[in-house]
Amino acid sequence: MQGNPTSISKPFHPRKEEAIALNRSISHPSMRSLLVSRYKKITRSLGERNRL
Repeated sequence: MQGNPTSISKPFHPRKEEAIALNRSISHPSMRSLLVSRYKKITRSLGERNRL
């Protein structure tokens, strides 16, 4: 993990952490595809839930 070590002890802001993770993962094609597949899986499950 990169950045200053002191930030680890501080409580994370979920939205901020998510954005940082997204920005990092975009540089990795495999991570992006993994994120996309996960997102598609979530949206698919939501769609099925709405259909019922």
